[in-house]
Amino acid sequence: PIDAFYSGYREAIERGEYAPTPADVEQIRNLYYAGVTWADDMIGQVLDELERRGVLDDTLVIVTADHGEELGDHGLWEHNFMYQTNLVVPLVMSWPRGLPQGARVPALVESVDVLPTICELAGLEPPYDAGLPDDAGRVDGKSLVPLARGEVAAVKEFAFSENGRYLAIQDRDWKLVVPEAMLPPEAYRGIDEFPV
Repeated sequence: PIDAFYSGYREAIERGEYAPTPADVEQIRNLYYAGVTWADDMIGQVLDELERRGVLDDTLVIVTADHGEELGDHGLWEHNFMYQTNLVVPLVMSWPRGLPQGARVPALVESVDVLPTICELAGLEPPYDAGLPDDAGRVDGKSLVPLARGEVAAVKEFAFSENGRYLAIQDRDWKLVVPEAMLPPEAYRGIDEFPV
């Protein structure tokens, strides 16, 4: 039986060399849920310590993730796909002195929106590198502060995703997924010219 789930297992499944049993699927999901429970406990310990020190109300706390997981959904494993199970991640922000409590926002947002949001809440301008051509030095994201405060219904119409295999653009109703290999090399012209 599977006692840990590493990429080698996923690769064996994808190559057809291993078919997980129902017990394996349950174990893999339980391992994932245990990781989520552990992370939840760790976040709780940080919050408890901030509260114990009397600084929780003055601390902006953000909890998010880099991707979701396929846990056998769509017959797939891990996170190399463009299904919503991979793309939708938590974004929880709490700052009692600066954000409304209990607000739930259904609008489309992206991970790149976190930095401009932090900058606005801190009273800072987002970083800008004037040495790059055109607007390439600007931060791509939008501040979510107006959204969180209920001042606007949306801050963007589309969300973009990429993972080295696929690129996607989606709105609230539709999603277009394109294998990266289908894009012509000129689609990336100039990307490698930017200083790192």
